[in-house]
Amino acid sequence: MVGLFFQLKGVPIAHTFIVARHLSEEVIIGTDLIQFWKIRPDPVREDVAIDKRLIQLKLV
Repeated sequence: MVGLFFQLKGVPIAHTFIVARHLSEEVIIGTDLIQFWKIRPDPVREDVAIDKRLIQLKLV
């Protein structure tokens, strides 16, 4: 496991990831991160949205 800090749509996010080799993608986020940050995928636009109320709460 490794703790990483990254930005998604300008929002700083800290999360612990499990390291796995030989996957089809460099990073795969899990439902725990999606649910905690209330991330909503938009497959039509190939984009994501983050609940702005949560962003304000986390950054204050």
